[in-house]
Amino acid sequence: MLLQIFFEEERNVVIEGKIFDIELRRGKAKGKLFGNIKLTDYTSSISATLFPSTPEDEQALEGLKKGTWVRAFGTIEVNKFSQELGMIIRDMNAVKS
Repeated sequence: MLLQIFFEEERNVVIEGKIFDIELRRGKAKGKLFGNIKLTDYTSSISATLFPSTPEDEQALEGLKKGTWVRAFGTIEVNKFSQELGMIIRDMNAVKS
């Protein structure tokens, strides 16, 4: 699905894009790792957040790099901090570019 078609919140969305920025952080309350990822498909871009649920998911998140093409499944919603549409990723896999 092209990124430029998102104008409102939407559930169960699959997007494919290239990671052009990634920031790993730990939550203040529980210290859990999460990733703020920016994706582009060269028509538009979107910010996405990934909260790993297992130690294996944390390792996979730590292994992500800029330039990796991924397919992400999740929900498009308004980010409460930036007030912009963003994606909450529930599943993500690397794909060949």
